[in-house]
Amino acid sequence: MNFEVELKPKCAVIKCWENLSKESGDELIRILTDLAEKISNSDMPAIVLDLLSQAKIDIGFLRKSVNVTKIMKQNKKQIYVVNATAAADKTIRMQGMDQVLKIMPNLDSVMTILAQSHPTKQTGIPRFDVNFINPFIEGILKIFSVQCAITPKVGKPKLKGKAPSLNADIAGVIAFKSVLFSGVVGICFTEKVFLHVLERMFHEKYKTIPDKLQDAAAELINMIFGHAKQVLNSNGYTIEIVPLSQSQSGLPQIVKGLDILKYLDSKYNIVLPFETDGGTFFLDIGLKSIEELGKDSAGLLNLV
Repeated sequence: MNFEVELKPKCAVIKCWENLSKESGDELIRILTDLAEKISNSDMPAIVLDLLSQAKIDIGFLRKSVNVTKIMKQNKKQIYVVNATAAADKTIRMQGMDQVLKIMPNLDSVMTILAQSHPTKQTGIPRFDVNFINPFIEGILKIFSVQCAITPKVGKPKLKGKAPSLNADIAGVIAFKSVLFSGVVGICFTEKVFLHVLERMFHEKYKTIPDKLQDAAAELINMIFGHAKQVLNSNGYTIEIVPLSQSQSGLPQIVKGLDILKYLDSKYNIVLPFETDGGTFFLDIGLKSIEELGKDSAGLLNLV
């Protein structure tokens, strides 16, 4: 058997037990089409294609999968690809299929995204547009997996006014704007957690944060924002980076201590905790001019 289908509460997982040749690719297209039609009117939001580290993907399969991705998109559902080798990842991206076949590190990272996008229980806290937030979560999961060999677990998002005060010593911060809104996004660490991240990135232990490695915070938020920006702009957000202040360039900035609150000060800030073996870090997204967005526009917050 080339493929095995496993139904989970929030997705159907297809496990691929061999490389996707022309023949096995045709078989997979039939399975994908059948699943896409079956879940079209259900609450199940996604299909996950688990490549199980198979190295090769037939280009013909990718071309034929376009029809399946159209069915999924029409029904506001998504196909994810996990456990792809570097060769398989490259093939998908070179064919321009990485937006409709979203590549994630592993199944756990997809389940984290689905749990945030499709909560099983209404918590009563303000909801935000997951189409805006999810690209940042995806970016963190991807970048930390590749750059740091860390798989963070996403905690419950909260508005800053309802979240505990952020305890952070260093942050990488980027300011951005779009036609309808502007804002700031920062990835915030305590010294302890940042040292853990540096250790995983550079395979060396540090007792304090070296001056020369503080840039890592800015580099991480730059890569995360780059991923999010690509996805969001493909959906019409037209986001661009702007200077954090008049005296600074439009580049990611390193912010420390109390200055973190200076830049991440909006009462509409959304705080997302990410748990690691070395402790918790936070993604903090602050928004401005949100009142101008209106209920029917592409707003970031829909208050319940």
